[in-house]
Amino acid sequence: MKGRPFVRAVNLPEGVELKHLYVTEFRNKKVLGLLSGADHSLYVLNNRTYEVVKVGVSSFNPESDELTLLGNMFDWTIRISTPREDCYYAVDANDYTLIKSFVRSRSRNSIPGLTFTSYKDKWVYPRFE
Repeated sequence: MKGRPFVRAVNLPEGVELKHLYVTEFRNKKVLGLLSGADHSLYVLNNRTYEVVKVGVSSFNPESDELTLLGNMFDWTIRISTPREDCYYAVDANDYTLIKSFVRSRSRNSIPGLTFTSYKDKWVYPRFE
């Protein structure tokens, strides 16, 4: 199968219902993708074992939140921005457990921002948010 596309079944943990899948392209190819559940949990799909592992963040709603992930071989820094706050998480890069977290309230900007895309539809056009 080397160099050719293939499909493989992935066993989900008991009670997990997935809603979104995000394919990743990390240099070390340890992680195939990030998954979000119907209960707003965040999961990682490991490359070699195809194991689905829960990430130690409190909540992630991809329909209203923004996710930024920066990492190295030891830990990841995950920022989840909601309309009300920015949540920063330090997560172990091996088992995805929470090391430390920090929450900062967002100040509302009185000037709406210009954006071209939205999670609510598939169209690209200028809009204010």
